[in-house]
Amino acid sequence: MVNRFRAVPNALALFAGAGIMTWAASALAHDWFIGLLDPVTGSRCCGGTDCAVVPAELVAAGAIMQTKDGYLIRLSLDQVHHFNKAASKPITQLVPMNRVQSSQTGGFALCIWKDEVQCFFAPSSV
Repeated sequence: MVNRFRAVPNALALFAGAGIMTWAASALAHDWFIGLLDPVTGSRCCGGTDCAVVPAELVAAGAIMQTKDGYLIRLSLDQVHHFNKAASKPITQLVPMNRVQSSQTGGFALCIWKDEVQCFFAPSSV
């Protein structure tokens, strides 16, 4: 006779393992922001929970636009919460070229705190 209840603990173990792997991957992906400074202000980029890679759909939707003066960042409050859950307002901000840093992810990334883009990272191929 097959014990049909035995599969439940195995499924729970699988979900728990997947959750731990996801957490570890996101922690490692975030680690490269730690210790970085804005090249102009000298301020820390990251407080530990306020930096992330910019999702491709935001780039495709025009949330990041390169101009002759830098990068214009336009994010709704919901979009800002992807980077910093504590943010309290949407962002429209020009990041001048002298504050743009090279991305270590191959894509765009940014850090938001105090309701402003504190550090911005662009792929070197842009």
